[in-house]
Amino acid sequence: MKNIIKSQLFQLKKDKISIFTFIAIAVVGLLLVYMMYETNKLYDGVIIGGEEVARTFSMFALLPQFFMYIFTAQSVGADFRDKTCNYEIMSGHTRLQVFFGRAIPTIIVSALGTTMLMAIPGIAIAAIYGWGNTVSVADYIVRLLLMIFPVTRITCEFILFSFIIRNPYVVMGLSYVGFMMLGINEAILKNYTPVLGFTTINNISTIDFWYTYGLDTDIRYIYETAMPAGDIVSIIVVSLLFAAAALYLGYVFFKNDDMH
Repeated sequence: MKNIIKSQLFQLKKDKISIFTFIAIAVVGLLLVYMMYETNKLYDGVIIGGEEVARTFSMFALLPQFFMYIFTAQSVGADFRDKTCNYEIMSGHTRLQVFFGRAIPTIIVSALGTTMLMAIPGIAIAAIYGWGNTVSVADYIVRLLLMIFPVTRITCEFILFSFIIRNPYVVMGLSYVGFMMLGINEAILKNYTPVLGFTTINNISTIDFWYTYGLDTDIRYIYETAMPAGDIVSIIVVSLLFAAAALYLGYVFFKNDDMH
C-alpha cells in the first residue's frame, strides 16, 4: 500500500486538471477580495478585517468545494480509465491495498487543499485591513479546522461514487449538478438535506451577527463566532461516521466488483 500511496502523490504532481483547479479557485478568491477592496475605498467608515472575514466566510466557502469534487474524481477515476488499478491487482496488490492506497492520499489532499482555499481570502482580507478586536480570530480558526471533517466526509462519499462510476468526467458533472440542485433546494425551497454534508459546511461558514444603535454613535455589529461545543462534537462524530460508512461501502463494492 505504501508504494501505491507514493505513486498517487507522485501522480498528483502531474495532474494538471487538479493543479489548475486549485490555482484558479485561489486566484478567483483573491480577485473577489480585490474587488471588495476597491468597493470599500468608496466607503467612509472604517473597515475591520475580522468583521469582513466573518461576513464573507460563507461566500468564500462555496467555490473551494469544486476542488474536492474535481480532485477526488481525478485521483480515483483516472486510474480506471488507463487501467492502472487493473495492473496493480495483476502485479500482486490486494484490493484492500489498491482501494485505501488511493483513498488515503485523496482524503488528505482534498481536505487540506479545500480548507486552504477557504482560508486564502480571509488571510488576504486580514493582510489588507488588519484583523481588529471585534471578531475572535481563535473562533474563526476553529471553524476553519472544523471544515476538515465535513470535507473529509464529502470526499469519502465521492470516493464511493468514483469507484462505482469509474469515469472522472461523469463524477465531475454529477457533482456540479448535485451541488446546484442542493443550493437551489436550500436557497429557494428552504429544505435542508444533511445527507452529503453540504449543509454542514454552510452551517460552519455562516457566522451570525446583529447590530445595535447607541446614543449619538454609529451602528455596532456583534458577531456570534463561537460554535457551541455540542455542535462541534456532533459535526465531528457525524462526519467521521458517514465517512467511514462511505469508505466501507466503496471497499465492499470494489472487492466484489468484476474488473474488466
